[in-house]
Amino acid sequence: MERVYTEGGSDVSQDSKKYMWLKKHLQARGVDPAEIQKCYGVPSLYNLGIQHGVLTTAPSEGSGHNDVSGASGLPIAVDIIESEDADAHMAQADEVEAKEEAAAEKPAPPEEVSGLPPIEARFDLEDPAWMKHLDEEGFCVIKGVATEEEVETAKKLVWDQIEGAKGIQRDNLESWNKWRIDKRGFPTDFLPQSEGPWYLRGLPRVKQCFERIWEESDLLVSMDAIIIWKPWWYEGKRWPTPKPEGLHLDQNPFHRPKRESVQGMMPLYPVTDKVGGLRVVPRSQSAEGQKALKAHNPAFSRPGDWCVLSSEDPMQADARLILAEPGDFILWDSRAVHGGFVGNGGDPAEQEAQVARMSMTICMTPRSCATPQVLEDRKEAFQLGVPTNHWPHYTDKMAGALQSARNNASMGILKYTPIELTPEQQALM
Repeated sequence: MERVYTEGGSDVSQDSKKYMWLKKHLQARGVDPAEIQKCYGVPSLYNLGIQHGVLTTAPSEGSGHNDVSGASGLPIAVDIIESEDADAHMAQADEVEAKEEAAAEKPAPPEEVSGLPPIEARFDLEDPAWMKHLDEEGFCVIKGVATEEEVETAKKLVWDQIEGAKGIQRDNLESWNKWRIDKRGFPTDFLPQSEGPWYLRGLPRVKQCFERIWEESDLLVSMDAIIIWKPWWYEGKRWPTPKPEGLHLDQNPFHRPKRESVQGMMPLYPVTDKVGGLRVVPRSQSAEGQKALKAHNPAFSRPGDWCVLSSEDPMQADARLILAEPGDFILWDSRAVHGGFVGNGGDPAEQEAQVARMSMTICMTPRSCATPQVLEDRKEAFQLGVPTNHWPHYTDKMAGALQSARNNASMGILKYTPIELTPEQQALM
């Protein structure tokens, strides 16, 4: 029977080994990491690989192996992997990954590459200048969209979910050692569909930002990721330095040249150059910027909106960290080049039980952009605990994750109960 993969604990089941190997394979073949993160089991990972054409043979119905050629020529047994085979596959995968990381050029922080300082571009919600800045520069920051009290409420709700699901204590740093977060900062399990993220999605001033952008009030909200970084610089702690996604676009300049999405991020802790956060290339969403991106990145002409910036693109030197305060709302055009930036950390002697980063991604688009099937998919995703990506009105990338959750629910192993939404939150569904 297929088991749900969990990252906690020291024992690794056979299905967990298959899960981890499939994740490595898909990542090596260029599949969007955000899509991989939303897969809850081997079937959904396998379906995702089929969709992207990086796995081509369906698992056999019998008991024998059914091998598929993997990255770097490594085979993947997608049906049954015996214990010693799984260990060998994982050892090979780790060796390949280590070689690839060693060969890859490590990106320097933005200010070291370009000498450009972080940007502070904060506006009041009532100030029309933020719309002009968003149009011209491709990003802006709205001050205090969430009040101090609302920020504290959101943090409490997020921690309530983490403690309840993981047995972790928010005030006990030692307990954080068993709290597994992927290298980008995306926690596992059902956190995106829990009360904390939904509390922020339902804040009236968050919606007001998007109402002004789209000049519509009937909106859908993304059920997207929350980003959490542990304070990796603490002395005596073996918490890895975050490795966020590199510079990329979330809207293909060849196939979606007009504005179709504006993404949002609300930090619950200060965004500083010490810790890091979101970085953006100003004006990269403009007509001139899009023309330059297409010239330097002809591979973007392929289908899909996950467009990773070429290492040779001059814009690699132009990204700048966007500074913000807790409760501010960072907005950026999905056509703009953006990615994560990790600072140098703080004093190693610090031992305060506080995460380095906790930021909620929120996007809203007009309901009129969605088909009836998308609306049904969204309702089912909420009921099954499946997150979406930043596109509220597209669900085509969710097929594998939804099917996996359906399978787990039918077998009685889906350990998820949907929360009760307020009328305001339901209106965004």
